[in-house]
Amino acid sequence: MTIVTKLAASDTMVTYLYHELQRCPVQPGGTHAVKATVTQDWVRGLRRDPIAAKHGLSAGTVTNIIREWDLGLGKASAAEVRELGVALNKLGITAQRSAEGARVVSMMARLGIQESNFYSFMKPMICVRN
Repeated sequence: MTIVTKLAASDTMVTYLYHELQRCPVQPGGTHAVKATVTQDWVRGLRRDPIAAKHGLSAGTVTNIIREWDLGLGKASAAEVRELGVALNKLGITAQRSAEGARVVSMMARLGIQESNFYSFMKPMICVRN
């Protein structure tokens, strides 16, 4: 899977993740907001113990929140979302910026510009801006 494909898929994944988090029922172990922020921290690549300390939860509660989310989302999808989140975090790119990049890539593809020619296509625009 190329980075372009991953960026294009990220827009869909982020939207799906957002909607799944909104649908989670509130259950013992934390409010919906706490569960959502724990899940977001986990997707960004934080480890269980720092997440627990940040939110004042036990490590077991964090594990249970993530396990509940995994089961609702499906293990393969949850692992892919986390992988994408960690990669974006390492690159210093937000989900919003990734989605914007995916839209630009999609527009360029519709114009018939191949991925190998992206830089040469964008270079004149970058030079004008600077």
